[in-house]
Amino acid sequence: MNDRQKQSLGNNSSAIQVSGDMIVGSSYKDIKEIFMDLFEMNFPRIQDVARQEADIRVSKGLDSLEDALSRHHDSIDTERFIDPNIQYELQGLGKSFARFGDKCNYELLSELFATLLNKDATDVVSLIAGEALQVVPKLTKRHVSVLTLMCLVYDLTMDDSTLSRVNSIIDPIVKRINSVDMTRLLDLSYLTTMNCMRGRAITISNNQPLIITNTDEYKAVGSKNFRETNAVAPYKNLSLIVDWMNLCQAGRYELTPLGRLIGMTYINDLVGLNVNDFII
Repeated sequence: MNDRQKQSLGNNSSAIQVSGDMIVGSSYKDIKEIFMDLFEMNFPRIQDVARQEADIRVSKGLDSLEDALSRHHDSIDTERFIDPNIQYELQGLGKSFARFGDKCNYELLSELFATLLNKDATDVVSLIAGEALQVVPKLTKRHVSVLTLMCLVYDLTMDDSTLSRVNSIIDPIVKRINSVDMTRLLDLSYLTTMNCMRGRAITISNNQPLIITNTDEYKAVGSKNFRETNAVAPYKNLSLIVDWMNLCQAGRYELTPLGRLIGMTYINDLVGLNVNDFII
């Protein structure tokens, strides 16, 4: 067990400073205890019933966090656990878990925190990941699905592939998006206010996702013939993506680095990505 020291920060808040080595893997119990200490000292005192519910939510969030840290064990810089900024983010994470519960998207927040600890994360990615930890609890599943769709349309590509193969590979991503109603355009305005998207100066029309334009079939017939023959019709997932692009008026918007990180992180475990390659 790591030694811990209580440090007063002012405004009735405290922090836990960890001394010694923090080893991710066998020491998850230590991390969880430290996290709960932070939560107990800093979360505002509330009624017992609400407190019990908050404890349950935090426990569920910690289970998700443990899973994410375990899966990304080899890429995590364990030295960063003693960084005051990381402890600050841990406190914020605990408050989000307690305040929003399932609505805060435990898995996505945990993945973003793992990104914050990534050995290869650039300073820019670390800054954006910290901002994303504050924004994600304020987004609904629909918002995250829109960002995921935009990433799927404008950022993901598969060279020298076929429509059939792409349709199969993106199936788990489409299932995630398909679980929500994509027709509420008001959500797009909200995403712009949260700095996840911004309007384009020129609207893109009749565009195809990159994952489609790099297929053998598309290259063989060209853009015009491809649209006229409705070549994606036999492929359910690709057809859904094209339909969603129209519903969401995707050509009117582009992702900010913040929105791109959230969307890419959401699908990272499905396709395997290095977020540094997409955040500019």
